[in-house]
Formats: sequence, structure tokens, C-alpha cells
Amino acid sequence: KIIKDESWQQRKQQQSCLFQNVASLNLSSNNISTIPIELVQLFGNLTELNLSQNTLNDRDTAISNCSKLLKLQKLNLTNNKITELDIISLSKLKELQELYVQDGNQINNLPESLQKSKVSRHYCFKHKY
Repeated sequence: KIIKDESWQQRKQQQSCLFQNVASLNLSSNNISTIPIELVQLFGNLTELNLSQNTLNDRDTAISNCSKLLKLQKLNLTNNKITELDIISLSKLKELQELYVQDGNQINNLPESLQKSKVSRHYCFKHKY
């Protein structure tokens, strides 16, 4: 016999609704190495996300999971362990206006497709030599 806990389901829905109202989230300096898809699902209406000073790299799913935040306008990935930008994932962020990846990452070249996008006007990029 399966017992359904309706109050638990209601609490889960209420919490999800609360997180959906969050527009800006600062997760900097938290030693984050990956962004779980559940977090992205909870904060679906984010317009600004600060993931600076963590341990994100391009081998995990952080950037691809962030690409599911379709309202995202500002993304800060400075001071992580990123060596290459996931252009396919970033191209899904149609509202993205500001992308910060300088300082602390090892990105040497700005991909051509990103140079031509509207993001490049606000792109903060510093070569590492």
C-alpha cells in the first residue's frame, strides 16, 4: 500500500515557487566544482549569476547546466579553472549581455562565434601570457 504525503508535495511546490522569484544569485567563493541541474531548475528565472572564485572547469557540466537559465543576462565565471568556453551552451543564452571570464581562468582566445554575438560588446576578457 502506497501512502502519499500531500503536505510534503505541497511544501516542495511552495519552496520551488519561492526560488522561482529569485533574479540574482551570488555563489562566489563557495568551492563549487559543479552546478547540479536541480539548482538550475529551482532558480529558473535568474537574470544574474555569480559563480566567481570557485573550482569550475570546462570538463564538468557547469556551463551546459547554466545554459538552461534562459533569462540569464549576466554570468560571472571569473577565477575558476576554465580553459575553454562551451560555445554551444553559451549560444543558448539568448538574453546574455555580460559574460565575465577574465582573471583566474586559462582562456587564451575568444571564440569567433562569441565575438560576433551581442555578448562581445560587454565581454570582459583578459589574455593570460
